[in-house]
Amino acid sequence: MREKEFPNLNEAVYLDHTGATLYAKSQLQSYHDDLLKNMYGNPHSSCLSSEKTSYMIDDVRHEILSFFNTTSDDYHVLFTFNATHGIKLVAENFKFHTVNDSTIMSNSWFVYLQDSHTSVAGIRAVALEKGVNIRIVDYKESSQETLSVTLQNKSNIINSTVINNHSSINGDVSENLPSDNIPKNLFAFPAMSNFSGHKYPMEWISSAQNKGLFSNEFPGKWFVLLDAASFVSTSELDLSSYHPDFVPISFYKLFGFPTGLGALLVSVRGGEALRKTYFGGGSVSAYSSDTDFHAFKPSLQDRHKDGTPPFLEILAVRHGFQSLRKLTTSMDLVTKHTFCLAHYVYNKLNELRHFNERNVCECYCDTEYKSSSVQGPIVNFNVLRSDGNYVGYAEVSKLAIIYHIHLRTGCFCNVGACQYFLRLSTPQLHKHFEAGHVCGDSIDIIDGQPTGSIRISFGYMSDFSDAEKFLNFIKDCFVEQVGNTCNETIRSCAAENNCHLKRLFIYPVKSCAAFEVEEWDLNEKGLCYDREWLIVNESGSFISQKRQPRLCFIKPYIGLKENVLRLQAPEMPELVLPLRMSTGEMNSLIIQPRICGAKVSGIDCGDVVSKWLTSFLKQKCRLIRQNPNVIRRNNLNEDYFSQALSLANNSQLVYITEASCLDLLDNIKSLFPNGETCELTVETLIQRFRPNLVISGVDAYEEEFWSSVTIGNCEFQCCGVCFRCQMISVDPQSGERSKEPMRTLAKLRGSKIPFGVHLQQILSETKMQLRVGDVVAGQNELT
Repeated sequence: MREKEFPNLNEAVYLDHTGATLYAKSQLQSYHDDLLKNMYGNPHSSCLSSEKTSYMIDDVRHEILSFFNTTSDDYHVLFTFNATHGIKLVAENFKFHTVNDSTIMSNSWFVYLQDSHTSVAGIRAVALEKGVNIRIVDYKESSQETLSVTLQNKSNIINSTVINNHSSINGDVSENLPSDNIPKNLFAFPAMSNFSGHKYPMEWISSAQNKGLFSNEFPGKWFVLLDAASFVSTSELDLSSYHPDFVPISFYKLFGFPTGLGALLVSVRGGEALRKTYFGGGSVSAYSSDTDFHAFKPSLQDRHKDGTPPFLEILAVRHGFQSLRKLTTSMDLVTKHTFCLAHYVYNKLNELRHFNERNVCECYCDTEYKSSSVQGPIVNFNVLRSDGNYVGYAEVSKLAIIYHIHLRTGCFCNVGACQYFLRLSTPQLHKHFEAGHVCGDSIDIIDGQPTGSIRISFGYMSDFSDAEKFLNFIKDCFVEQVGNTCNETIRSCAAENNCHLKRLFIYPVKSCAAFEVEEWDLNEKGLCYDREWLIVNESGSFISQKRQPRLCFIKPYIGLKENVLRLQAPEMPELVLPLRMSTGEMNSLIIQPRICGAKVSGIDCGDVVSKWLTSFLKQKCRLIRQNPNVIRRNNLNEDYFSQALSLANNSQLVYITEASCLDLLDNIKSLFPNGETCELTVETLIQRFRPNLVISGVDAYEEEFWSSVTIGNCEFQCCGVCFRCQMISVDPQSGERSKEPMRTLAKLRGSKIPFGVHLQQILSETKMQLRVGDVVAGQNELT
């Protein structure tokens, strides 16, 4: 089934089904055939194609309700962009009450779990603005077998946080108040934690609605929002047995496609708690353009239909459900299958030990995988070294890429669970933010403590081979064994007065092959013409070897005498471009591609070179030259912002040493003596690390302790080590990816995988030039 229905997997191990599951080939083919055979028009029109669309949308609504074992008698289906949009819709339309309204006896409450998705926690901002009381149930309290939430004064709350306690009366007087004047309260919780996979009791729904979870002293009517986004992809949600008022879902988590479409299931009871304010096309029966008059449509799902619904995406949902039924038979089987895979991996990770019997992994789970009724198919963990220190999740992610493993790292939009399992206090979170750590970045360890973790999750198309390949990856890269550790003896290549510049490279076209020279001038940006050009795709995004390995075959040459840039590639005619630009060319089409997230200003080099590159790379692309009229500044360190920069990522130059390359090569051979890795030499290592300068005559890694360095008559500041990405895994001779040297470098150097040092020149009024053979003198910051 996998080979036929999921050909895009190939050798990949996809383990991020909680983020988004995969779509099936037959699902897309069926959808494509439907589009070609039938005509679907705007449902707000009155032609035949419009009627066909309206019937189709009704059918899909029925399909959705049927999948969750309910009917339109009990639930409405509101189409949204995704689950978050559905949650936002509830937040903005829920009838929260405050004492500012003279008819209301007490403010409403909003209660949610610490273990909640960011989108649920975001309701808090709306509620606080309306003066609503907030109660946050902490993780320990919510993980108890029975939950009883007290809503009293903050001084009486031990295991939770209360914000804005505006309760003004005691005693349940709900029965004595008119329906519209009864305070409406909202309790939100996840059906399954997207962090740990912990499944919360569905019995909470009726208990909350009947006030069994809450203090009987507090008046009001309780409504329940069940965040089912991560739950429904592998577990059955039976709405005939449980009756939450609001259920947000995203369809790409169920069957991969379409993205950008979700649904909010609203119970008839829950519909009474929503108040619509904005009206748009399709949501009103009538309105006046010059008076304050409008009449919403009577149906809840029509009332919340602002504008034309995404009807072709809704059509795709029909084919998604058909595919899911055909390929899975039942959700019960999916639940058992995915749970078994996750349980197996969880046990194996817990069994892994280093040579000194220390744990390799720290798993985050409080159910111990007792059964699929309390635990979903998620395994969340961090990796530990043999000395007990953490391996950063960014390092794990980099290595996973070279093993073709797709996983998720960070906090997964669930800061509460992340705080609990990683033992992070709120002051520490603030400190991490002040240190520059934000959601989605690669700052994975601060003060020795992880800022996030690694999450893998299984889907219905996962199989045992995925579990085994993932476990082998962890064993290969992180289990330290006797006789399989890095050499402790650092290679020495130092010789008295023999530290010199051995090789000199420039990279005229960013991410293409190197151009080696014997001597070269420097300008205010670094080496002249280094990273002066880059290649972008048709949308203007920079293309690197990580995305297009064939770039390594493009060899640029700078002809200073002829003032030309020459481009050569296999089976392609040589292309020659002038180095000098006319005034007209400098004022021609300006492009702004992004490098490391920041925009740069560039000039399009024309159609001729575009056709040449497109022909060789087999994709539409263009060559962009750095705009000489716009100075780009260094973003590596605030101390060097004044320095100009080429199109390089972080600094003007990068240098490595011959001894460090030899030491790394020794360790690769030591760790994998049977030759199971690709053939590597010092020459191929240099090609992979893409330095500007190679220095000989110093001990391995001695360069990392220099604060400044003099090469010939040129002085440079050392701006820190160069952290490596998976680009060093691309073999420059074949364009193929390999596991080395990334795998061994991670074992040898640890966090962030450093190799080489960034340089920034100290500008001089005299001409600056580097020559192979120049004497190199490093200044240690401690001397």
